Amino acid sequence: MKSFSQGRKKAYEVCEYIYLAGTGAAGLLGWINGLDSKARWLATRPILWSAIEYIQERSVYLYIIIALMVCFSFFYRRFGDPWALEKIQFILDEYQGKVFAANNAPKDHDRVTIFKHQKNCLLARHWSASKWYMPWGDRPAFSNYLVPYLRSGHMSKKSSAIFYAPDGSDKAEGVAAMAWARKQSVVVNDLPEIRSTTSKRDIDKYSKATKCDKGLLERYQKEGRQPPRSIAAIPIERKGELWGVVVLDSRSPLGVTNHSVENYTLTVALIGHLLEKA
Repeated sequence: MKSFSQGRKKAYEVCEYIYLAGTGAAGLLGWINGLDSKARWLATRPILWSAIEYIQERSVYLYIIIALMVCFSFFYRRFGDPWALEKIQFILDEYQGKVFAANNAPKDHDRVTIFKHQKNCLLARHWSASKWYMPWGDRPAFSNYLVPYLRSGHMSKKSSAIFYAPDGSDKAEGVAAMAWARKQSVVVNDLPEIRSTTSKRDIDKYSKATKCDKGLLERYQKEGRQPPRSIAAIPIERKGELWGVVVLDSRSPLGVTNHSVENYTLTVALIGHLLEKA
């Protein structure tokens, strides 16, 4: 999952200056290499010429250093602007506060998470994986998944939840992948509570409503974990193309409703615009 810090923000700013300074330094070095000791203004300045000659002899190495610094700065900035990521985090936190204001539950029970669609994943670990050398489990290798990108709040940041999102919608996994495949919002609520004592009938009902594998729900039972009882997934567009989904989930059966989606379409659109810089 994405993260940001003050250190990364400073590094991003420094890289901007390095990129500009490197371009200027390369131009200056080119000018120095074109100087000649016979120049009138250098003929009477032997110390200055010695310094220039010293630089000229090592100009190849200096060009390499400048090129490496400029390339590093360029590619580091390609990872995204921490400022945009910080603003998206702020929006998610506000979204969480507004949508779940009436729930009066712990923050990690009501979450807003951005999932990014990634193609040809090899190392993404699917829940069905039982062998370390086959992280894709019972799904094909190099499959497409929705993977966690950013989450609201300060807890539950280390999420291992990924959703199988192939080209065919019939095999899409979870509410998130359903929204991705349909290219429209999906809301599922009033789901059965999954506990160790939950009946198979309720597990079947939950599985059918969310397109979640029964095997995963049975694992939740064994581990004493509680899946959400209401979920909404909203597609996000970035630069006019489908990029991922925003998922709202709550342990309250009616914690997420159609109003959670309809009243915040502008918020999701704004996230999509900020993702162009993140």
